[in-house]
Order: sequence, then C-alpha cells, then structure tokens
Amino acid sequence: MTFHVAAGAASDSQPSGLFLIAWGLMASGFGFAMLTNFRGFTDNFVSRLEARSRSSARHIRSVVTLVAAVFAIAGPITAVAGVVAAGRGQIVVHSPAPLRAPLSYLVIAISGVIVGWNWFSPRSLYRSAARSGGWRLAIAVLASLGGLTFGVCLAIGQFTIGLIALLAVGVPSLLLLTDDKRRTPKR
Repeated sequence: MTFHVAAGAASDSQPSGLFLIAWGLMASGFGFAMLTNFRGFTDNFVSRLEARSRSSARHIRSVVTLVAAVFAIAGPITAVAGVVAAGRGQIVVHSPAPLRAPLSYLVIAISGVIVGWNWFSPRSLYRSAARSGGWRLAIAVLASLGGLTFGVCLAIGQFTIGLIALLAVGVPSLLLLTDDKRRTPKR
C-alpha cells in the first residue's frame, strides 16, 4: 500500500522550469554540435570513444549520430517546455531535505572522484586542457568547480543551485570538446 501512495505522489510532481531549460539547452548544444560536426566535435568524440572501445569507428559514428539526432530533436522541445513551466510559476524545484550524514559524504566523495578522474586519467579532457594551458586550463578549472559544487549542493539540499552549477559544467566542457584538436608541437 505504501508503494502505491509513493508512486502516485511521484507521478504528480512536475520538473522545474529551470531544470527543463538547462537540460534542453545542453541537449540541443550537444545534439547540434554532434550532427553538424562543429569544429570537429564529432570527430574528436568518436576518436575518444574508439580509443576506449573495441568497436569500429564507423559503427561508433552511426550510434553517435543516432543519439545526437535524438538530443537535437528533444533538446529544443524540452527547452520550450521549460519556458512554459517557468511561465506557469514552476521555476525552481522545491529542494529536498538535506541528505543524512553518511549519504551526503558519499555524494560529495563521488563528485570529487569524478572530477579527479577527469584530471588524472591519461586521456582525460581536463588533463589535455591543463597541458595546453591558457584559457583551456581556466575552462577546465571552472568546469571542475562546477562539478564539485553540484555534488555539494545535492548533499545539502540546494538542488536549484546545483542545477546552475551543472549548467556551468556543461557549457565549458562542450567548449573543450570542440577545441580538442591534436596539435603537433612547433619546432
């Protein structure tokens, strides 16, 4: 009986306008950049997947194109739904209660591990940005701080601020992926 009551309550809740707008913009950016191969975005993404997979580049490219098409179609629709929800007053999510101590520490640790992996993995996005230096390093640091902020905000129950931090992670990471060209050193 408790299960049915909880399931009914969960189905009545609507996502916030801010979440839908953020998700829609990120999905649109990813989908359109992938479909149009903006500044070699698809080539870089496929080469990274091919290095970590046993599949052929042609198979990976066809799957990536299919997924990108779904994101390119669903993204703008979701963003418009978010604007409509925001117009109805559903701008932010009512933040859940802060997580209990062991679970909150686990969420923060997982976000730290994900950010750390992006810095210390040999072929990671942030490590190559750090080697390049300059604005790429600044974007990698900004994206890392956004990821850590997202984890902390989830742990303390500030979901809306976490969503803003998630958007701050997504946009810089897309910029790093579009600019990730394999450069030969100048002599």
